[in-house]
Amino acid sequence: MNRNWMEPEEDELPIIYNIRKSIWNHYKETNLKIIADLHGHSRRFNSFIYGCDIGRNIMARIFPLIM
Repeated sequence: MNRNWMEPEEDELPIIYNIRKSIWNHYKETNLKIIADLHGHSRRFNSFIYGCDIGRNIMARIFPLIM
């Protein structure tokens, strides 16, 4: 899913398209602060985190460091 996250086509990737649309709508309604992708990797040990990049949101940059 994460490899097609940035610009999913609605007819080719409807699940990803609708998840992004739902998150964006929630962000606009509630001023959502953080969207985080926490997962492991098939070729690396431990886990890692990616944060969102919504403007200059300092919490999105601090959250991975806190985790």
